[in-house]
Amino acid sequence: MASVRSDGETFTVADLGAVSDAVAAVWTGAADRDWSVPAGTVEWSCLATADHAVDCVYAPAFFLASRRLDAYPDAGADLRLGARATPARLVESLAEPIHGGLPATIRKVCLGLLARLDGDSGTAATLLLEAEQEAVAWDRPYEAACIALEAAQALDGEGAALAQARAAAFLEPLGCVNPY
Repeated sequence: MASVRSDGETFTVADLGAVSDAVAAVWTGAADRDWSVPAGTVEWSCLATADHAVDCVYAPAFFLASRRLDAYPDAGADLRLGARATPARLVESLAEPIHGGLPATIRKVCLGLLARLDGDSGTAATLLLEAEQEAVAWDRPYEAACIALEAAQALDGEGAALAQARAAAFLEPLGCVNPY
């Protein structure tokens, strides 16, 4: 199972699922309350704070995918729901990285990258190639190209060359250059 270690403690994907499920349960139980009031002692409303919390769940995937170490990656518009936020949509968004949809593809990419970092090239390649196909199905060619390039790093020989060629084919119509 993929995990992150920090100061001797381990945080796993299962931990993220447990935290997300617990928060979603609390938010669901409070759905009929006034979410426009300030969240405790902060200036943001409860709704804006919850929206930000969902954004924070997605942030590690973007950091891993961007390989940036110096600043937050330029991912375009942030992932907050903003004016579309409701308690129900926030609960759904919080559950998505664990249970399905495009965020599940992002989760698969994270697990693939972690597997590659752990030296498990086979698992990394499998997860990344599946995620690449899911990104294609979601009509996300840039993301599919990035995932294909990551898969190429986990593959050898012809498999790596094919993944790089797919990435180039995704990137060319976008006017992007393959960095590998």
